[in-house]
Amino acid sequence: MTFEIANLVGPMGCQLSGYALGADATAFTVTYSRYQARAGGGSPSAGRWMRCVTALRIHPPSGYTYGLERTDYRGSADLAAGATGTLKARSYFPDRADLPVRDILALNGPYSGNWTAADETLPDQVVYQPCGEIRSLFLHSELAVDSGSSDPSKVSVMSMDGADGSLKATYHFAWKTCPK
Repeated sequence: MTFEIANLVGPMGCQLSGYALGADATAFTVTYSRYQARAGGGSPSAGRWMRCVTALRIHPPSGYTYGLERTDYRGSADLAAGATGTLKARSYFPDRADLPVRDILALNGPYSGNWTAADETLPDQVVYQPCGEIRSLFLHSELAVDSGSSDPSKVSVMSMDGADGSLKATYHFAWKTCPK
């Protein structure tokens, strides 16, 4: 089995610092070198919302296909009292681009520390790549910070980047055999 990063789309950031497919091919991990949203304290308004879309192309072994069953997100936030931070996400194949972006995590300030969140799909609702076809799987996430009623001089930040590589997203795959 092989995989490739087919494309990366994101405004002003969302840079990958690393990625790896697990040895048993059940998980794909992405670490970011720059992926954060910030508001307040003179931060530009364009930085309040950040989006990252990674197109992953997996070439499964003959007779097998895969779908995404769970995504684990890890990040950090430093939110002033009255500010909020949110994580939204969706993962889809091109023929399912109409799937909505879902709310995954909402944090209310004051908050300072790491966070984790999981987005899980029920086993009977996993969408699989059509057998015999190679399509990109789009991994879409969004971070947003709203100053809300916080002191406008205070900066609030929500991120999925970190110098130690501990802040990341891990995508867990379900595999099944194709009908003969």
